[in-house]
Amino acid sequence: MKSISYKTNISVNDINMLYNNTINNEELLVEFCLCSRKRPNMLYKMFETTFETSDNPNDIAISVYFNEDDEVSLSQIDRYKNFPNTKLYVGPKQDYTECEYIAGCLFETSKAKWLCGSQDDTYIGSYGWDTQLKNIDINNNQIILPSKYQLGSNPANIYTNIEYLPQFFIPNQCWKKYSDWEYIPHPYDASIFQLLLDNNWTLKHIDMFWIHDRRGVGWNEIDNNF
Repeated sequence: MKSISYKTNISVNDINMLYNNTINNEELLVEFCLCSRKRPNMLYKMFETTFETSDNPNDIAISVYFNEDDEVSLSQIDRYKNFPNTKLYVGPKQDYTECEYIAGCLFETSKAKWLCGSQDDTYIGSYGWDTQLKNIDINNNQIILPSKYQLGSNPANIYTNIEYLPQFFIPNQCWKKYSDWEYIPHPYDASIFQLLLDNNWTLKHIDMFWIHDRRGVGWNEIDNNF
C-alpha cells in the first residue's frame, strides 16, 4: 500500500497531557497508542480487555488522544484512572489523516519495548498474549500479528493467520533504521508495515484473538467518526 504525504495544522505543542500514572516507562513491555472520539464505552472495553487478558498488566501501557471538543469522552475521563500505566492526552480535533500524525507523536514519546497502534473499537478475546510477546527476541526483525482476527460483530468474519492487519506489534522506533520520515505517513499502520517488509522483516503470529468491531465500516473504508 502506498503511503500518502499530507500536512497537518496540529503541532506537537498543541497536545496536552491530561493524566499519566505510568511508572518505570522504560521497563514497559508494550504500549498501545490510539486516538478516540465519542466512543467512551467501546474505549473502556478496549482498556478492560487489554489489561484483563494479560498475564502482567503492569507491563502494559495505553496512550489515548482525545479531541478538545469531545465532551462525551472528556466527561468520562475518570473511568480510565483505575487502570495501570494510562496516559491521556487532549488537543485540537483532527481529521482522519491527522490521526496518523497524532499516533506518530504518541509513538515518539513511548519508552516501551514494543509498540502497537490500536483503535478504540477493538478488543482482545484471548489470554496470555503478553507472555508470548515477552518471549520473542525483539532483535529478530519480526512483525507480530494475532493468529485470529474478527472484523465486525459477525463471528463468520473470522480470519486466521492473516498476512496484514492494522493491529500488530513492532519494536519501538524500528522504522527509523530505514526511513527519514519527519512524521509517519498516512496510513501509518500500512506505511510502517510495508517499510519493514521491504527491508526483509518477516511475520510471526502468536496465539491471540483480536476483535475489531467496526460497526459497519469495512476494509479500507474511512471511519467517519473522526
